[in-house]
Amino acid sequence: MLEKYKNIEKLEVKVKTLDKKVSSLVQVKEKDNTLNNLESEIKKQEEIHKKYQSVDDWMVKLDKIKQKRTEYESFKEKVQTTNQLRSDLDNYNRSIKQSEKEIKSLKHITEAEQKLNALNQKVAQLKQAQPLARHLTTITTEGVKEKDKIVEHSEENKRLIQDYQAVLKKIGACPVCKSSVDETIITQIATSYQL
Repeated sequence: MLEKYKNIEKLEVKVKTLDKKVSSLVQVKEKDNTLNNLESEIKKQEEIHKKYQSVDDWMVKLDKIKQKRTEYESFKEKVQTTNQLRSDLDNYNRSIKQSEKEIKSLKHITEAEQKLNALNQKVAQLKQAQPLARHLTTITTEGVKEKDKIVEHSEENKRLIQDYQAVLKKIGACPVCKSSVDETIITQIATSYQL
């Protein structure tokens, strides 16, 4: 009977050992499942990251496309403006040529010649007046600058007179004739130096 108990005790030890191993295996299995879940989640997150990276790349490309479109619109507008200017220039050239033809046909008429001469004189007068107008503009600009200098010198003069008055008050005598000076004489001297 002791042997049976010994066997039972051995069996109980083995059962406990097996229970521990089973428990340990269950824990390992749970950890393995957790690891598998984490790996799966990491893969999902990597896929999402790749998608966002792709979106970021496309956003950069979209910004470049928008910039190119803006440049294209600007260029298109310039081309349209250039085409309009060319059209206007062609119209003006046609009008000028037509006017020249009409002027040539009217040269034989005295009145037309007189008008043409008067117009040419006015054009010549305008051409002569242009340098004078530019000169007048230059003189006006220089006059404004000189006026600013006069104001500047006037302010400087006032400041120097005030400084001189302070010196006269401090020394109490005229530096030229060495006579004593009071407030009235200092004011008279200052007035004589004003611009």
